[in-house]
Amino acid sequence: MKNFKWIILFLPMLILSCGKNEKLVEPAFQEASGLFNELYVENNTLIVETKADLNIRFEYFKRFGGSEKYYGWSAKGKDSEFSFHLPLNSSNSQYLMKIRVENEDVYQDTVIYFTATPDNYSFLEMHFIDVKQGDANYIKTPDNKHLMIDGGYGTRGNSNLNWQGYGQPLALNYMLAQNVNHFDYLIETHHDADHYGGISDIKNSGQFTWTYDLSNSNTYNYQEGQTLDLDSPVQFRILNIGYPPGEEDSGDNNSSIVLMVNYGYADILLTGDAEGVVQTYMMLNPWSLSADMLKISHHGSSSNGTSSNDFLETVFNQYSKIGILSFGTNNTYGHPHSLYRFANYTIFGTGNPTNPSPYPSHYFNCGTIKTFTDGQGIVVKYNQSSK
Repeated sequence: MKNFKWIILFLPMLILSCGKNEKLVEPAFQEASGLFNELYVENNTLIVETKADLNIRFEYFKRFGGSEKYYGWSAKGKDSEFSFHLPLNSSNSQYLMKIRVENEDVYQDTVIYFTATPDNYSFLEMHFIDVKQGDANYIKTPDNKHLMIDGGYGTRGNSNLNWQGYGQPLALNYMLAQNVNHFDYLIETHHDADHYGGISDIKNSGQFTWTYDLSNSNTYNYQEGQTLDLDSPVQFRILNIGYPPGEEDSGDNNSSIVLMVNYGYADILLTGDAEGVVQTYMMLNPWSLSADMLKISHHGSSSNGTSSNDFLETVFNQYSKIGILSFGTNNTYGHPHSLYRFANYTIFGTGNPTNPSPYPSHYFNCGTIKTFTDGQGIVVKYNQSSK
């Protein structure tokens, strides 16, 4: 093993709490030992070498104080060599990390401790902002491109309806704290108030400029299959813009702009409020829907065939199966619906569902959820108190 200054402790774990349901009772899935060749953290980078092609996931948190928790998965797929840059909140602080390597038959769990350094890495960041009911997604690329997709109700919300966001500019307030003054893209996925309200607040604030203001009424002649005009290692491909053929009378949700975001091995699907007709239409398109992470459409609604099992199985056919749900606690729509659809996926939700989820891989009442990818792995950061 390489020489390094971190103290590493290997311990067996009976259960690793992060990730998908462990299914440790299945006889074919057995605990093993000796699967690691090398394992250490150096300059905030996790290095893992294994004796066979395996998958990897991990979780880590600050050992003393701090409420943030980080969950990570490989976007690379099975391999024997992994290198993941780690987003960290506190330099010179000690962190505890639980690591699992596995395939369909065996797994090995390990614990290490490491001390964060001041070294920072520029990730593709996605902030799923807690705007109560609605969507608001701020994206920062590793080369400092800035995009804003939707913004919740904002000041369009009714101040008497707490689940709408108190009629306050929540997305605007969040962005004012991000030290951003220019957006490469402002994107309104479709013209419903719980999406465009916060975008309007940002545009009307006088605090920001932007290059593109993309919407269904201002398409810049973009067509499905084209990518956004960004000189960046991150690609944003349009999978839907406007209504699919013959669906003009199916409601605003089905005009949603849908984007597939790719950075290295990592794929992230952002769906707006696209319902079943759009999802079926996209499954017939030539562009892959396979993704490591899905912004679940329409706040987890099951209405009109949204997020059917066929669609979810088409998207979630990679190792990491991360779903993000943005919705307001106590919303009158009952979002999210039918959580059993997501039983086998790792779900993070900004709000708290009316009926508690029985699934151990579901995390709700997270508030704003941040995700990071270096193109090799995907890390989700949320508040530990939400579990």
